[in-house]
Amino acid sequence: MLALIKEKISPRGFVKICLGVSGLWFLILYPVLNVFYWDHLPHMMRTSRSSCDFSQYYSGALVAQHGMWDALYPKPIPAIYSAEPKFQPLVSTPLFKKSASRRGEWNYYPQISAPDSSIVSPRISMLCDKIEGGYHYAYPPPLALILRPLALLNYKNASDAWFAIMCFSYFGISIYASRIFRDLQGEGTYTEGFVVLLPIIPTLLSSTMSTTLAIGNVSPLLGFMIAWGAYSWSHNRQLALGVGILTLVLFKGIALSWCPLLLLKPIKIRTIFALLFATVVLNGLILFYAGTGPYQLFFTEILPKANLSLGVGLQGLLKTIFGFDPKTAIMVLNLILLGTIYLGYWLSQDRLKEGDSGRIIYPVLAATMAIFCICNPIVWPHHYFVNYLQLPFAGWILWEANQARGMIKNIILIMFALSILFWCDGIFLTKNSYLMEWIKKTDNNPLLWGKMRSIVSGLVVYILPVTESLFILALAYRRLFLEPKTKSLG
Repeated sequence: MLALIKEKISPRGFVKICLGVSGLWFLILYPVLNVFYWDHLPHMMRTSRSSCDFSQYYSGALVAQHGMWDALYPKPIPAIYSAEPKFQPLVSTPLFKKSASRRGEWNYYPQISAPDSSIVSPRISMLCDKIEGGYHYAYPPPLALILRPLALLNYKNASDAWFAIMCFSYFGISIYASRIFRDLQGEGTYTEGFVVLLPIIPTLLSSTMSTTLAIGNVSPLLGFMIAWGAYSWSHNRQLALGVGILTLVLFKGIALSWCPLLLLKPIKIRTIFALLFATVVLNGLILFYAGTGPYQLFFTEILPKANLSLGVGLQGLLKTIFGFDPKTAIMVLNLILLGTIYLGYWLSQDRLKEGDSGRIIYPVLAATMAIFCICNPIVWPHHYFVNYLQLPFAGWILWEANQARGMIKNIILIMFALSILFWCDGIFLTKNSYLMEWIKKTDNNPLLWGKMRSIVSGLVVYILPVTESLFILALAYRRLFLEPKTKSLG
């Protein structure tokens, strides 16, 4: 099959065909199927009375639209949030015991739907009827101003528009991930077309992708901004880079580790200026309309409650397994790893030839994302490890495999194949997955079925994502400090 493709279609033509397939899927077929046929996507986001991620964004947009800034953050009651919740997975694994429910434990933000957990503004009642998923907002105040256009639509139409934006984001990831590969390779290859098609895989086979889109999580958009920002950095598109960094910082703070790199040679003056200007304008508008109240609540009530060891990152795992929260140790580790990356980037500038910055900046930016995933206290695999690491930087990872030889090449390809296995968790992880249905039919022993599911979920949900993050970090360090010889394109 591959030989036939190579015989009939040129590499550039193959890439164009793959872009057409990706565009047809993400911009037409996938949105249409999910809106009119697969009613679980985005049905949950559109009509659920329980809180979902999209309801956060719509809540902030409504506050900005109506100028009700005193209602931006429902103030949590201290008695409710004094005890820090402990992460318990929905399925049992070799490391964790199964819990009946996480509801009310992991959803620790103050919400209007739980009146015994927060003190809400009297003016907020006029907003509640307009939000299907319940009111809560836990992002920085300036983001509400950016999200304001959502409030021009009713909740259901806004959720459909949001879903369309997420689909477009995956199409954008496919474009820029493939361009990163071409940027490094220097010529069109069939591998570039393969990179274009990669984001389609999790939409078909991933239960975590389904959950991400169903609840309206923003991680697909952030994955697109990561890939776009990395490509813009390599091509010195400084204003575009500033927009990407600002978006990433406001939503998750995940580009804060990029900011020190702007001060290293070559200094990104226009990016720094764009960031400062946009930051001053956005915060100035909030201060003008709302005063300092929203900032005080965000930094004293909301942000501390969000810094909990809940997820499957290193901090959450250590707390759950050993019973202590190594916040200080993780912070020190984070600073050491980032400092090493900054040092490697600074030292590498002397080795670069003109127009060859991508060979260094892509591993640097990928490494900072990997460090964020390892050290962040609330890392969820379906948010971070697909959207923030493997998809945006797939072109760089496959280029590194293309440059390597022998055992190193095989290791890179095996690890990347394992990451695709993680994307396809819907095949074997969920209760109604293909593998689980087969196990239940071939063996009526419920205890064996439970153990099999426990082992598989432990591998896919915990071990593979952490391993992938460490692998990408090691790959970046190898490029920065060992600088393997790049193959000649001739």
